[in-house]
Amino acid sequence: MSTAITIERLKRIHEPGPVRVVRPAPAAPVSDADLAARLRLRPAPPPTMVMMTGVRDLGAALELARASVPAGGTLLGAEVVDAEGMRMVCDFIGESAPVAGDFPYLLLVEATELDPPDGVEGVFGLDAPDRRRLWRYREDMSEAVSALGVAHKLDVSVPLANLDEMADGVRGLVPPTARVSVFGHLADGNLHIEITGADPEDEALDRAIFDLATGLGGAVSAEHGVGRAKSSWLGLSRSEAEIDAMRRIKTALDPAGILNPGALLPPVR
Repeated sequence: MSTAITIERLKRIHEPGPVRVVRPAPAAPVSDADLAARLRLRPAPPPTMVMMTGVRDLGAALELARASVPAGGTLLGAEVVDAEGMRMVCDFIGESAPVAGDFPYLLLVEATELDPPDGVEGVFGLDAPDRRRLWRYREDMSEAVSALGVAHKLDVSVPLANLDEMADGVRGLVPPTARVSVFGHLADGNLHIEITGADPEDEALDRAIFDLATGLGGAVSAEHGVGRAKSSWLGLSRSEAEIDAMRRIKTALDPAGILNPGALLPPVR
């Protein structure tokens, strides 16, 4: 269709209300259905609160995240950074740790309402600048690791009940000279494992970590997917029958193999 619908040609609607239909003048005869643009303003999202506090382990972090959001509140984020990762990111951004004390992990929770249990001490971000300041300790983690040199950057998922076993197990796999940071999306069971000071080409280390994750009922990938880098490891968390089904679907939709070739599926041997 040759008609281009641009923002300038659409009437802006400033007040919330029922759906309105706006029809720009057509450049060529087209049907009403082709020209109709449906617009509705949504109410502004409610303000949120951020809390960061220290915890003894990932299981305790998960329990506290759940307990800190009252009925009627909405949990928007539950993130963790381990102590080694917090040291790295503090050095990188030139700031001190937001929570005083020696904790194995720091938990960050964002929600529409927060009411942590009695006795929980931490720092809170109630306005946008303070929320951004606290989130920076989590969001700058990967960049902080990269600043230290070429790193192993792995993204795995495990059942929530096995998060601590996964994190503790990883620390037992790395060489003594390495620094390992564990951080990620707590409520999703998605951990980022980033290691500096180990041979960047050591695929045996990656394999050992993937074996640990899959042995705990997890997968070799999480939010970042499989792509090309992990296609050879897919069989660790998917059966031959599952991979064959995936390959059949891919072939049906892309018989020429031109859509993102080499990604996800391991080569046929």
